[in-house]
Amino acid sequence: MYAVDLAEGIEQGMREGRLRPDDPLEVAMAVIALVQDLVRLYLGNRIGMSEQDFRSLCERSARRMVNGLTG
Repeated sequence: MYAVDLAEGIEQGMREGRLRPDDPLEVAMAVIALVQDLVRLYLGNRIGMSEQDFRSLCERSARRMVNGLTG
């Protein structure tokens, strides 16, 4: 289950002090929702860019969200 795997990584980052304490599963679901909606927009031809540029957009967007969790 992808959300559980991501939540485990997030929880580890929280234990190590790299991420602020929060609910790891809720944070994982928020990251997944962000990327899933970007994919939906891309597949619906609502984001006009190459696949490589789109993948970079997804990575940057997820990093922005995670960076907002850092202390």
